[in-house]
Amino acid sequence: MKVQELADAIRNITEDSVKKLKIESWISVELGRIVNRKPYWWRKAALSFDSVAAIPTYNLSDIGTTPLNLAPDFLQFSTPLIEFDSSNAKIGEVPFASSATQVLQMVRDTTVGPPTLMTIEPGIVKTLRLSPIPDGVHHYSAMYYREAVIDWNTANQDEIPIIPSAFHYVLYQAMERRAFFYLYGQKDPRATIAAQAEAQCLADLDSYRAGSTLVVQDWRSGSACDFVQSTS
Repeated sequence: MKVQELADAIRNITEDSVKKLKIESWISVELGRIVNRKPYWWRKAALSFDSVAAIPTYNLSDIGTTPLNLAPDFLQFSTPLIEFDSSNAKIGEVPFASSATQVLQMVRDTTVGPPTLMTIEPGIVKTLRLSPIPDGVHHYSAMYYREAVIDWNTANQDEIPIIPSAFHYVLYQAMERRAFFYLYGQKDPRATIAAQAEAQCLADLDSYRAGSTLVVQDWRSGSACDFVQSTS
């Protein structure tokens, strides 16, 4: 389903009683709410890049200072940086530094050598910092979670982002619930039925836990990295 098709559908069921801008803002909010509910496997993507000697920071975005356009939809890392050699063999990992002290030390660090830590540059959520400053070319890859952002300039052409197409109906049902709450109030039978339908749609989405029926992600542990054999 295209983004504009969803907006048109909501406009139809509300009989044009809701302004276009409000519908667009609702779609953005509901999309973010659905996508950020859980560490869904389909939110993940891969990025790869080579470090450059004497360059400590790397802009993953497609805007800003020296954009590399490596991962313009980057939200947060789900793995360390994995370093590979020229034959594609893993030779090490660069862990993520999250403590304030570590990050400040990295910003102040002027030493040069093979990087041993990575972090996100303070105040620039899509810029990666390596420390020590790279001494040459290192081949890195990592997995990351994507953010849910809609480009309204191309909404009539673009599919609903991030959510797998088989589950686009989840966002539609969330929008119907929001529209009915707005028009009729939460106690109205139409709003109540829409909320119940949304709950079932979210349960459908939650059941889609892996890209294979052989393994499923176990959210009971609280870890996005734990998998158990499927019993289905």
